Amino acid sequence: FVYDQIKSVYPWYVGDAVNTVTYPVYEEFGNRSSQIVAFLIAGISWNTYFGSILPPGSPPIMVILENQCGQLYSWEVIGNVATQVGKRDDRHEAKFNDLEVSSDVNSLIGVDETTFHPTKGNC
Repeated sequence: FVYDQIKSVYPWYVGDAVNTVTYPVYEEFGNRSSQIVAFLIAGISWNTYFGSILPPGSPPIMVILENQCGQLYSWEVIGNVATQVGKRDDRHEAKFNDLEVSSDVNSLIGVDETTFHPTKGNC
């Protein structure tokens, strides 16, 4: 989450937490053994993404992201507005631990261990 680097690539960036997702495009569709000819790159604004996850009338929720370096980021989502409330910490209330739902982002977007190779040591 380095502001100057992100701002140079994404001029619309206003300072909220953003991640970049890069996915290879293969010469032959569906053949991961073929040559990589390009990369699809997307910037995810978590404020925007989390602001669209609740159906109308849902109660507020807390969303916690943890990266591969163990850093935690917290959002409060009320209706269609997500506000980052914690940088480097988990702000959820412990009394709601039994309601926790956890998922790996890779599984949500259909990436498995054979296609995703995290860069170690970039913390």
